[in-house]
Amino acid sequence: MLKCTAAAIYAAISAFAPAQAPSAEAKKALPTLKFERGQEVSLYSGQRNEFEPSMGADGKGGVYVAWKDGQSGSSFIRYSYSHDYGQTWSKDILMPEPNYKYQSDPVVMVGSDGRITVSWIAYNRPGDTAVDMVVSTDRGLTWSTPMKQCAPTHPDAKDFFDREWQVMKGDLVVTSYHVGNRIYVARSKDGGKTVEGVSNPDGKTGGALSAVLTQTPDGVVHTVWLKFGTTATLRYSSSKDGAATWSAPQDIVKLHALDYKGRAFPFGSICSDSIGNVYVAFCEGKGRDGEGDVAGAAYLVRSEDGGKTWTEPMKLCDSEDRANGHKIQPWTYVDEQDRVHAVWFEHQGEKYTVRHTMSLDRGKSFGPNVTAVPPHLIQGQYQSDFISISGDSRYIYVAAPYPVGDAYEIHVMRAPIDGVQSPTPIVRK
Repeated sequence: MLKCTAAAIYAAISAFAPAQAPSAEAKKALPTLKFERGQEVSLYSGQRNEFEPSMGADGKGGVYVAWKDGQSGSSFIRYSYSHDYGQTWSKDILMPEPNYKYQSDPVVMVGSDGRITVSWIAYNRPGDTAVDMVVSTDRGLTWSTPMKQCAPTHPDAKDFFDREWQVMKGDLVVTSYHVGNRIYVARSKDGGKTVEGVSNPDGKTGGALSAVLTQTPDGVVHTVWLKFGTTATLRYSSSKDGAATWSAPQDIVKLHALDYKGRAFPFGSICSDSIGNVYVAFCEGKGRDGEGDVAGAAYLVRSEDGGKTWTEPMKLCDSEDRANGHKIQPWTYVDEQDRVHAVWFEHQGEKYTVRHTMSLDRGKSFGPNVTAVPPHLIQGQYQSDFISISGDSRYIYVAAPYPVGDAYEIHVMRAPIDGVQSPTPIVRK
């Protein structure tokens, strides 16, 4: 005869019940990270405007950062690395790009085999544009010549490429970007040397921007993008064949506001964990409570069945009032222990800050917000297209532009993560 205590029955029911957000008091008791004063990764002696950082870590003390450097009527991609967990940084170098005057939107990827890639948008004028990528096999010391990760021609070739993203696993390199108002995904099966083909997860329709990518352990590539017209949504699709074909597009979030008083579009970000859960974070300039022109908030939705179904949006930020201003440009990251992290810009009066929150239960609940980047005066309205977050077994790293004099320079903040509680391991059959 099987005997069950009340506690055992409750635990069994709770394991299958929908997750509930913790109470305010319970949330306060959850652990938070403490970010150290940022290290300036650009060692340039003068001032210049640096934006759009992207960062990756190799789990062995290596942290790699690339960013857009705007000066003298042009823009370039610069790069720096640390081999001591972000304590010191190399002299920044200019990425090789002989054919294009302007570069932007860098993306850093670190493969499980130790390869590091940096890709970016390169252009001279509308129609003369590309996505380029370089590879390093010696922990970022030397780099290959640029390799194109896009189709040679597009029906919208008169427009610029923009908002590129990338994932790689082995020799498969998948690169997303949009041209005009259409998204494209290029695939390479030889490590980026040649592009096998280009697909469009949204079909041939327009009104689509900023497709970002993640790849789950089963090899499936997942993407989410902003779809807009008379209404705006975050739209999702997945590919089981290396981005050759895609599932039917699915609207997973209906957005209540398309922009933030002209500051930014509500683009999403996407990441995944070791058991295949997929997470999408986004911000809205207006709140989702129907009360009209409030400051808005940061949210997250998740899927535990490979993108078939999605949760309702969960608020990530502690407040949604005017005192804590607009939230824009969120980014998500899952660390080595499956803790889910999110960061976003928060506009507070005349200042910006970057806020961080963390989940210890695979996105079912999030702890209190903490400041990852100290508040600073805004140099004009536009802050940056990207924040970047990465980590290893010792630290979580956040890269963001920070004002120095009359310009912005890239700083990396780090917070110790060793010893922080991690989710209970789950083995799926």
